[in-house]
Amino acid sequence: MEKDDVYWTAGDPENLTHTDPDSVMEELADGWDVGDEPETVELQKYVRMMVVPPWWVVDRLMEHMMEALGEEYGDPNGGGDEATPEMKALTEKFVDDFCKLFVPYMCDRSGPPIVINVAEWLAANGDGDAAETAARDMAQRLADFKDEFK
Repeated sequence: MEKDDVYWTAGDPENLTHTDPDSVMEELADGWDVGDEPETVELQKYVRMMVVPPWWVVDRLMEHMMEALGEEYGDPNGGGDEATPEMKALTEKFVDDFCKLFVPYMCDRSGPPIVINVAEWLAANGDGDAAETAARDMAQRLADFKDEFK
């Protein structure tokens, strides 16, 4: 998963899988019958939320590391297993770097919705599937018209 901008469509509101408006429009256009497409489509752009670790993550991670290492390598009589300031600084850096690499699912809206004129988009993008569907639809209408005069 990437940290790119994402777009929501009505087709699958649980998965933000599109990274540009054209890919959303292509998905939507596949579901339209010729002549039944809407006048406009409103798309919302989202950006993935920035990951901010809870305040306790560094302390718990250090505690678990010190406990695990203490059990394996520590003094059996106790003591000597306190974290140093250098260990804390290293743990803070690790958590910060880890959070930069983590790709959250949660998103925030980014700006106002984008309104796309469907007819203009179809004309500019030369949807071959729409042209093929239109040709089949026209052929069917012609066949129906001929049947009326038999």
